[in-house]
Amino acid sequence: MDKETKEAPEVTKTEEETQDEEQETKETTSAPASPKSDIDLTIKHPLHTTWTMWYNPASSRNSSKTWTSNIREIWSFSTVEDFWRLFNNLVPPSRLPQGSNYHMFKNGVTPEWEDPYNENGGKWLVILPNKGEEALKKFDEAWLWIVLALIGEFFDDSDYISGVVISPRSKNNRIALWTTMTKEDICKRIGIIFKQNLNIDGNLGFQCHKDAMGGSGYRNQPKFQV
Repeated sequence: MDKETKEAPEVTKTEEETQDEEQETKETTSAPASPKSDIDLTIKHPLHTTWTMWYNPASSRNSSKTWTSNIREIWSFSTVEDFWRLFNNLVPPSRLPQGSNYHMFKNGVTPEWEDPYNENGGKWLVILPNKGEEALKKFDEAWLWIVLALIGEFFDDSDYISGVVISPRSKNNRIALWTTMTKEDICKRIGIIFKQNLNIDGNLGFQCHKDAMGGSGYRNQPKFQV
């Protein structure tokens, strides 16, 4: 991480951006008035798990002190409606500064290797290109798919997943799906679903957090692949 922390950008859409989007919708949509309905729009639909969204800006010095002081909690949510309330107001990953990260983890879990929930686990790491509109569109779509898959308990082994990190970088973009353990059969089941639904070509590697603690979190050799 950097010695001098860059000023954190706004990670939620501005009021002006939101108003512009609403105005565009009004100008391009001429839907008839909705009939009266008995649906109670105040009812919220609970999720199986409460999740917390975190953000850290780009920094230049890889020290735990800098990391801990930089990362900040955005919001926790436990219903479908509150998730969309948050997600629709977040800046898409493709528009974040390079070197920054979004982290979505189960509530109570800090997105750090040293957290007791994470320390014996690892991550499936996806590398995506970041040049051109199509690549950036795929990056944002992959982020949407994985957060919906997590909050919707799409994985059969959801209990062994702690969260996801999405990272725009200068050479490529990354998505890391974190697990709570490194048992090969369970992790491979998770990795296969992750790979298939993101349409990843080639092998997808799994890295252990304990291996990453001794060096770069992304350059270590994978423990196994799918």
